[in-house]
Amino acid sequence: MLRTSPRRLAAVALLIALTAILGYLYNRTQAADIETQNRVMLNLRELEKLDAEWTVNILRSHIGLDTDYAPLSAPLPRMRELLAQLSFALPMARGPESERAYGEVARSLHEKTALVEQFKAQNAELRKSLIYFPPAVTELKSDVTGIGGATVPAPTVLALDAALNALLTDVLRFNLAPDDALARRIDKDIALTMQHKNAFSPAVRESAEAIVAHSRVILRNRVLENELETRIAALGTPEALDRLGRLFDKAFDQGQIEKQRFRTFL
Repeated sequence: MLRTSPRRLAAVALLIALTAILGYLYNRTQAADIETQNRVMLNLRELEKLDAEWTVNILRSHIGLDTDYAPLSAPLPRMRELLAQLSFALPMARGPESERAYGEVARSLHEKTALVEQFKAQNAELRKSLIYFPPAVTELKSDVTGIGGATVPAPTVLALDAALNALLTDVLRFNLAPDDALARRIDKDIALTMQHKNAFSPAVRESAEAIVAHSRVILRNRVLENELETRIAALGTPEALDRLGRLFDKAFDQGQIEKQRFRTFL
């Protein structure tokens, strides 16, 4: 029976060890997948772009430039898809800090979606009242100072006309720049309108009540909408996305450095 010499056994063991080491080093030089990393960063940049466009569309609706709410919902499916893809890529970012940053992005986008839904409901009601209010006041004023006020004492006609003028002016100013003092003045305008309209016909009283109802909608919803806009801006979604992007960049740069180091070892 042939016996293997200790020297031969040592050589075989050394060969196996070297093969294992070379295999490990080679594997580490292939660890960084540049194409996958590029795809992750492109997904992140696309998500940032969609979020920025989403914010612009919210502001366009806020100031009345857009009458269609489709742009506020259109990007959501793609944004959810990109968010899911970033979730799958989190292990590449290496560490709990990136997981926390991703959680912040996911939370802010979820809250922003809910706030935008509230914004759409508030804005639709506000827009409806703003469209109705000015021409309705103008029409009622014509009626009050015309046929509708023919049988009403002149001082009462002038008082209701003045109250409607003040209500129209103050409500439109409030819509542009809400203010507590202006809100209190509008309450007085409403009280005077409700007081003086009782001397007129049922048709005039009905029109005045409708105008007052819409002025209260504007008074309430303008404040609520501005608060929603402030809350949306305070979510800090762009900053959260930027923070996550920096963590991915840092992890990918570190991976490239490690890859180059293992190439040197190999």
